Amino acid sequence: MTAPGDRQVQELAALAREHRIDALIERGWRTEPADLGAAIAQLALSEQQTILPAFPAELAARAIAGLPALAAANVLAALGPAADAIVARLADQDAVRVLRAAPPAMHAQWLEHCARRADVERALTFAADQAGGVMTVRCVAVGAADTAAFAAEAVRRQLVEGRPIGAVFVTDAARRLVGQLSFAELLLAPAQQQVRELMNEGVIAATSADSLDHVAALMARYRLTSLPVIDDAGRLLGCIPVDVALDHVRTAATEELLQFGGASSASGWRGAVKDRAMRLYANLLVAFFAAAVVYFFHDSIVRVVALAVWMPIVAGLGGSAATQALAQAVWRRSRGTSRAEENRAIVEEVWIGVLNGAAIGVIAGGVAVLLGETWRLGLVVFLALAANLAIAGCLGAVAPRALTRMGVTPAAAFSPLVATAVDVTGLLLLLGLGTVVLL
Repeated sequence: MTAPGDRQVQELAALAREHRIDALIERGWRTEPADLGAAIAQLALSEQQTILPAFPAELAARAIAGLPALAAANVLAALGPAADAIVARLADQDAVRVLRAAPPAMHAQWLEHCARRADVERALTFAADQAGGVMTVRCVAVGAADTAAFAAEAVRRQLVEGRPIGAVFVTDAARRLVGQLSFAELLLAPAQQQVRELMNEGVIAATSADSLDHVAALMARYRLTSLPVIDDAGRLLGCIPVDVALDHVRTAATEELLQFGGASSASGWRGAVKDRAMRLYANLLVAFFAAAVVYFFHDSIVRVVALAVWMPIVAGLGGSAATQALAQAVWRRSRGTSRAEENRAIVEEVWIGVLNGAAIGVIAGGVAVLLGETWRLGLVVFLALAANLAIAGCLGAVAPRALTRMGVTPAAAFSPLVATAVDVTGLLLLLGLGTVVLL
């Protein structure tokens, strides 16, 4: 079943391909930027170069805002001088997003046409994953001595200009953040009542250097629709709307999912080849360790061929257990758990590994005996599985913390570090115990 938004995107794209510009413009004004951008994204670059200059600059800016950053930058670069009028009408956040993805040669030209160049340049001094890099300075701020009527008029002006409002922030004479107003209190308050009598002084805020992970966690924890951003002196710099935090969470979740599979969101086949090749080289390097273990015990394998049958079972089950523990650890870290909670979780994962390993080891060892092997081989399989699953749980739980300290994304832990480590320990346990017990 096609969703209404998807159907609208297809209809807009069809109008563009048929060069029905007037109908496309008329529909475009009544379309969300995300849908308009999705329709433009379906066109070839040559079609985009024809369609967008025919739009009013304001509508073209809405279409650009609905495109992914790299696609928007590529389209604007292809438009040449026609892009200047569009850039001039981009919101600060959209201009920053596009400039980050644009070729450096375009920065000076586009910055010259930004409506609020100083604010855009200041945002570009921060990293893309910092609060200062995504905040908007266009938020409603009033003084503590102002009246409710004055604050209500400030909100009205913002709404008339079509800017989203998440909250009304209160500052002192030095523009330090001192409080926040709820819309309900503002609407119900007498017109001449001072803001300081209405405001809530317990304001949750982020600093400009805070990460977007921290910002998203704050907004989710306190259910905020807008988060103020302050400097080290407590002065209000801007605010971050909830949609920015949601975009970050969605992007981060997608990237983590890709990294669990050993891939990434690299653009184009060249980027994908480079990124995956580096991971495959790392996999090859650490896989040599597992091969070295097998080679070291090759005499034992020759003398007890049945050990070779159980090698993939012990290693595979260990990898599965490590994946489960790692997924839980990454999920816990995304919720902002404390160090004490992480330590308790590590102990729990070890116990889970021991119990599951013992249960599965009993079954696997029993199967070995039923297949005609000696009870000693069954014991070796049992001990190897029990110990390897306990180690897998510990490694999966500890890896995100260790890799974060090394500057590596926790979701990348399974490929290849944890998986290979568990393979090596599983083979060492099985072949080592087999050599001691059976030979």
